[in-house]
Amino acid sequence: MGRAPSRRLVLVLVVVAILAGALLALIQGPGHANKLPQGGSRFAQTSTPTPGESLLDALAPLLSSVRSSGGGTGSVSPTLARDVAQLFLIGIDATPATAARLRAHDWGGVVLGKANYFSPSQVLGLTQGIQASLATPPLIFARQGGGESNAFVDMAPASELQLGRVGRTDLVNGQSQLAARELRQVGVNGTLAPDADLADPNG
Repeated sequence: MGRAPSRRLVLVLVVVAILAGALLALIQGPGHANKLPQGGSRFAQTSTPTPGESLLDALAPLLSSVRSSGGGTGSVSPTLARDVAQLFLIGIDATPATAARLRAHDWGGVVLGKANYFSPSQVLGLTQGIQASLATPPLIFARQGGGESNAFVDMAPASELQLGRVGRTDLVNGQSQLAARELRQVGVNGTLAPDADLADPNG
């Protein structure tokens, strides 16, 4: 038979459990029904986002506490607020509140999706408006994953699965170059795709 656990080991385990519980309570705070901020941003998905629902909302008080002059105790310098905002890549919709939010902070980048696109000329106007709204030109990305996953549905690249079935690397390369040219023409300077997906006969 093995020896019973020593009293010292049991004591250590109890202390670790108490400390873990205290740390969890500290993180959750008194209103633990409110979940911890999640990574990413639900920026502009609704006109009145629920406070604390995303990391962006959690940092909003920091960004909004900038003072134009003086900088009394507890205020945040404009430089720090800008540095924080520059870390965010945000999604937008087309509501009036979106323009105000864009002007409020010097965001690092914007991601466009299907909801932002109607035609190349329209999205060019949108990207130009975004650039004009921010003090520092932001990175503008599109979710252009290929085929049906494209944010801009009538633009390259074609579906990766279709391109893979053809089996021609020159065609894949050509589609990537065409997508880059088309995105640049509408003011987009980055893409979140295409992904390096693998497909097999079973799905």
